[in-house]
Amino acid sequence: MRIVFFTEFADPHSTAPGFAVRTLALASHLSGEGFAVTLVSPDRFPADSTSDTIVRLPLGDPQIFRRRGGGLRTLVRTDLTVARYFLRLLNSRRPEAVIAALHDPVLAVLILFASRMVCGTAVFDVHDSWLVLEKEHRGDWKNAFRKLFERFAIAFATSVTTVTPTLKRMIAQSYHVRSEKIKVVFNGAETVVGAADVVKEVDILHLGSPRPYYDTEAFIDALAASGVSLSVVFLGCDDESYVRKIKQKALQLGLGSEVAFLPPASRTEVSEWLARSRMGLSTLSSDPIYRCAIGVKVFEYLGHGVPILHLGPADGETARLLTAGGCGACASNVSGMANIIRRTLGDPAGLAGMSKSALAVSREFSWHASAHHMAEVLQSNREA
Repeated sequence: MRIVFFTEFADPHSTAPGFAVRTLALASHLSGEGFAVTLVSPDRFPADSTSDTIVRLPLGDPQIFRRRGGGLRTLVRTDLTVARYFLRLLNSRRPEAVIAALHDPVLAVLILFASRMVCGTAVFDVHDSWLVLEKEHRGDWKNAFRKLFERFAIAFATSVTTVTPTLKRMIAQSYHVRSEKIKVVFNGAETVVGAADVVKEVDILHLGSPRPYYDTEAFIDALAASGVSLSVVFLGCDDESYVRKIKQKALQLGLGSEVAFLPPASRTEVSEWLARSRMGLSTLSSDPIYRCAIGVKVFEYLGHGVPILHLGPADGETARLLTAGGCGACASNVSGMANIIRRTLGDPAGLAGMSKSALAVSREFSWHASAHHMAEVLQSNREA
């Protein structure tokens, strides 16, 4: 089957690294499922990521697309330009199906409408619905507008895929969508073995920059309350105001020599950092909305056999995954996380057991498995 995979973000070094990693991995593994994949994006494709099995086509100038945040008029004008390029591409390539992965709901409506007109089958891959994203964005009317257009986009799609069962239920209930139309295609990672002999010089590694919705501040409080001297690295930091706030807090709590905030790294360097780390860190705000979330970083930790410290909702998807798999330690508040830091990092045998469990779980949640589930969605659309 010939498919076009449209992704809003293609560069893992941009503002949406998890989004880009997912689409690049799914596109690559779908080609292994026998699909002829053309990956297209208005974003810049990463220089350190190549593929002999998929075709990559840019849509317009990536710099113009990245500067589109100059108001609603600029945003819509840019979206219309991208959609026009996309329609030309569809008419020239005539794919049998389109997968569209977007955050921008206006662009989602345009891309999915064009896809339905030209090839009939259009799958909307909803990574993070605006039901969740609105927590990070100001403006009630703007968020209401975004959710309205996301609902339109879902209506245009022949199928919807999303990343967890909880998010599937939220979309079905809030947008009044038949549950059968929505399929779960988990995030994943490549399983990496053979790093057992690498010296573990980092106690806790966090992939990605501190963020308000991670509630990184709560983790810094827990780290200070633990009373344990550790090496902690935040890899992939930007210079947002919240990051500066966290850096200042670490200094105020006497953690300046223990916590490092490092810039983004290449995919190869990320793997090297994971190999040198005893535990990976995943945190989420206690807001109930984040019960639906499992970050891509969680699967990357698992794929490298790195046990996970998780601070977030006790009844959330991440906590359930780690508890069921025996591959991490979870807490829902600062004092609980402080206790877990003391107990877990002082138990080498327990860490070794969780590391083995992490590798076992990662084989179930691999990019290969995710692409297979996406392939099933495409085939079911074709047969319908």
